[in-house]
Amino acid sequence: MTIHELAKELNVSAATVSLALKGDSRVAEATRQRVLEYADKRVYRANEQARNLRLGRSGLVALMVGNIASDFWSGAVKAIEDVLGESYSVIVCNSDGNLEKEKKLLDNLAARSIDGLIVQPADNNQLSHLAAL
Repeated sequence: MTIHELAKELNVSAATVSLALKGDSRVAEATRQRVLEYADKRVYRANEQARNLRLGRSGLVALMVGNIASDFWSGAVKAIEDVLGESYSVIVCNSDGNLEKEKKLLDNLAARSIDGLIVQPADNNQLSHLAAL
């Protein structure tokens, strides 16, 4: 279900639905409650991909490590997710310390238009492949 479908069913504008869902004070309380109740009843979920496309971002941060099984990275992943909060989703990639695997993973991430990259490079002497992002 889209905002436009909700708006049509409630006989209000899509802008009104959007503002009501955000809790904007420009929408009358009665209208806001009607929109929220109907959206809940219809199990409306915001389309994050559409929102991120409009904002020009992906909402994704990638973390690439050489060995995810290390004690350090298990704690680091949790800390990174805690800091990024609800603003970003974290994609964790394990390169196994293999430069070729790392390059393939980076190509895949570049195709997804990630917003950020935290990387422990497989080979500190060959970082040129990171410039592609």
